[in-house]
Amino acid sequence: MNSKPVKKTMKKILLTFIVFQFIFGTGCGKTGLHRSSLDKWERKDFPTLGISIELPVDRKRFRVMDSEIFQKDSKSKELTFSLHPLYPKQIAEPFYLINVCVVIFKKKYYEELYKKDQWGFTYRYFENTKFHDELMEFNPTKKSDMTASIGFRKDYKGRDGSLIVLCAATYVPDGKNRDTDINAIKRILNSIKFLDENKKTPILSPTQSYPGMNQLTE
Repeated sequence: MNSKPVKKTMKKILLTFIVFQFIFGTGCGKTGLHRSSLDKWERKDFPTLGISIELPVDRKRFRVMDSEIFQKDSKSKELTFSLHPLYPKQIAEPFYLINVCVVIFKKKYYEELYKKDQWGFTYRYFENTKFHDELMEFNPTKKSDMTASIGFRKDYKGRDGSLIVLCAATYVPDGKNRDTDINAIKRILNSIKFLDENKKTPILSPTQSYPGMNQLTE
């Protein structure tokens, strides 16, 4: 019995399966806007980051970057996620209407960055080194390739002053859902709490003064 036709058939089946998994298993093959659900929320503790945050359950591209290598390179720890993927066409990476980034610094590294004209990393989320102790809305100078986005920013300081947390989000408005989305962003950015090192429970931080505090820039 000639096994070559059988092998070719098996290769075709395997290739078809791989393509099917790529298109439908990774989300490719979709088109248009697929709004993330904002109906269900959860508060999650992140002991390695030292914070607690309230998040939509239906979040995308969720990442926690806290490895020793990452901390050595960036002098920080980070948490990022996105909402509302928009697929421009089939078999294409989506564009996300909401992108959230939380960066945790030790005080000394924050102060080092504050002395520089710009951050050591090139995020459009953080375009200045001012400390924003109140949630603010601004127009980022770096625009999205698709349309202009709105920026949101709120920062926190740890109870003992050892940690600085910078929280930011960018949002490309979605018409009639604009108010709903902005309320969700504010809910996320206002939800940061520090974890007590002993009890591992969220605690609020007292007011302390840091360089640039209250010097808000639009």
